[in-house]
Amino acid sequence: MSSTVDKRKKHATEQNLEMRKKLRDLDWHDLTFIGVEVQNIPKIYEEDFTFPELDEILEHPEKGPLSEALSDSPDRKGHPLYVFMGAQPVYEMGKAVNVPYIVVIDCPTPPPAKIAHASIQGASEDVLDMAASRFGWVPYVPKRVQLQDKLPVQIYHLNWMGRAMSMEHIPESKKHWLEYLMPYIRLPQHVEKLGDKPEDVRQVSFEWACEYEPIKKAEPAADTEASSSSSSSTSDAPSTDSAKDKEEEDKDDKKEDKKAGKKGGKKEAASKAKSKPQKKTYLVVYDKDIDTVSEFIPVFLEDNHLPDEAADSLKEALKKAFVEKREKVLQQFEDVKKEVTGLSEKAQQDYRNMRVLKFYPEHPQIFIRKYIDPKINRFFGDATDVFPPPLSADERLRVRELEEEYKARKAKEAEDEEDEESEDESVKGKGKGKAKETKDKGTAAEPRKKVVGKRKTAAKKEDDASSSSSSSSSSSSSSSTSTTSEDATMKDSDAAATSSSAPSSDDTAKDEEAPAKTKKGKTAEPKTAPKRKSAAKEDEADGGDASDTKKKARAEPKKETA
Repeated sequence: MSSTVDKRKKHATEQNLEMRKKLRDLDWHDLTFIGVEVQNIPKIYEEDFTFPELDEILEHPEKGPLSEALSDSPDRKGHPLYVFMGAQPVYEMGKAVNVPYIVVIDCPTPPPAKIAHASIQGASEDVLDMAASRFGWVPYVPKRVQLQDKLPVQIYHLNWMGRAMSMEHIPESKKHWLEYLMPYIRLPQHVEKLGDKPEDVRQVSFEWACEYEPIKKAEPAADTEASSSSSSSTSDAPSTDSAKDKEEEDKDDKKEDKKAGKKGGKKEAASKAKSKPQKKTYLVVYDKDIDTVSEFIPVFLEDNHLPDEAADSLKEALKKAFVEKREKVLQQFEDVKKEVTGLSEKAQQDYRNMRVLKFYPEHPQIFIRKYIDPKINRFFGDATDVFPPPLSADERLRVRELEEEYKARKAKEAEDEEDEESEDESVKGKGKGKAKETKDKGTAAEPRKKVVGKRKTAAKKEDDASSSSSSSSSSSSSSSTSTTSEDATMKDSDAAATSSSAPSSDDTAKDEEAPAKTKKGKTAEPKTAPKRKSAAKEDEADGGDASDTKKKARAEPKKETA
C-alpha cells in the first residue's frame, strides 16, 4: 500500500516539474510593452527577434543566476519572477528601429502595485494605482499550456488589460498618455542617497494671466499719409445728414429708451461687461541656471509686446511659482521617505538584495551588443546583470573600425557602380551616334541612287534614239542611190577598196531582220557600228576623209542589194 502511495507522489512531482518547465517557457510575443509609442508596437512584433540567453536560463535555472528563485528541489520553495518588457530605439540599417528588452526582477517581495506617469524631460512624476490604469501583475501562462490547480506560479508579467483592444480604436490622447508610463518602485538604497532635504528648485514653468493689453504696432508712414489724405478728402465732402434729421433721430432714441425701461438698462450693463478686456494667458518658463530676473522680464515683455507696467505683476507671479513648487517638492520628498519607512524590515531587506536582470535579443541583421545599456529607468536604476554583456572599450573600438571599413567599402562600391553606369551610357551613346550616322548616310544615298538610275535610263534612251536615227539615215541613203544612174562610175579607187572590206549585203540584211535580244527582253542594236568605227579609224590612219569613206561604205552595199 505504501509503495503505491509513493508511486503516486513520485508521479505527481514529475508532472509538477514538467508543468513548471512549461510555465517557464516564456514567449516575448505574449508580453506587453510599457513606455513605448503605441503605433510602433506592431512593427516590433513583426521583426525576427529572439532571446536565446533568457530561454537558456529559464530552461535550466539551476545553472544560472535564477537558481534560487526557480529551484525545483522540494527543500527550497523558491519565489516567482516579475517580468516586464520595454523597447530601446536605435538607428540601424538607415532607419530607426525599436529593439525590445526584457527585465526580470528576482525578489521574494513583489514590486508595488503602482505605476508612474512622467515625461522624459520632467523631473517629477505622478504615481498611480495599477487598477486605475488597467495594469497589473498577472501570472504568465503560455497559450499552449493549460494551467492546473494548486500549481505555484513561476512568472508574473506586467500586463495591460486594454491590450486586447484594437490599436485603431484607441484615441490619440490615450496613446500619448501610455507612452510615458513606467514601472514604479521605491528602493531604500536609492532613497538614502537623497539626504535629509530635497534639492533646490531651479526651474519653473507656469501660465501667467496678464491684465494689460498688448501694445499695438505703429503703422508705417506711407499708410498714415494715405489715411490722412483719405480723411481730408472725406472731410471736404458735404455732409449728407442735416441737423433736423439728427434731432429727429435723437427723439426717436429717447422714446425707445423710455419704452424699454429696465430691460434696456440690463442690456446696457451686459454689453458693458462684455466690452471689458479679457485677461490673456502666457506660458512662462524660467531657469535660474540660464536667466536672471533683471534680464528676463524686459525681454519677455518686449517679445510679447506688453507695456512696462506689467513688469511688477510678472515678477510677483515668478515668486509665487517658485514658492508653490518648493512646497510641492518638499511634500513629495516627505511622501517618499514615509513610503520607505512604512515597509517592513523583510521587504526593505529584500529590496536591498533585489537582483534586476536585463536581457537583450538577437537579430539576424542588427548587431545589438553595441547598443546595450544597463539603465532601466529613474526608479530601478541600473540592472544588476545584463545579457549579453556590453562591449568592452577595446571591442567598441574594434567595432567602430569595422564600421568605418564597411562604410568605405560600400562607398567605393557605389563609386564603381556609378563609373560603370557612366561608361555604359557613353558606349550606348556612341553606338546610337554611329547608328544615326549610318542611317543618315543611307537616307542620303537613296536619292543619289535614284539620280544615277535616272541618268542611266536617260543615257539608254539617247542611245536608242541615235540607233533609230542611224537606221533611218541608212534607209534614206539606199533610196537615193537607187535613183542614181547605174552607169555612174566609181570616183576613187579607194572607194572600191573600202567596198571590198565592207560586210556583205546578206550579213547586214540578217542583222537588220533578226536583231539579237538582251537578257531583259529588249532588242539590242546591230553590232556593225564598232566595225564601221574601225574602218573609219583605218581611213584616218591612211590620211583619207573618214566621213566620206563612211558614207561610201554605207551606200555601196545598198547598190548591190538594189
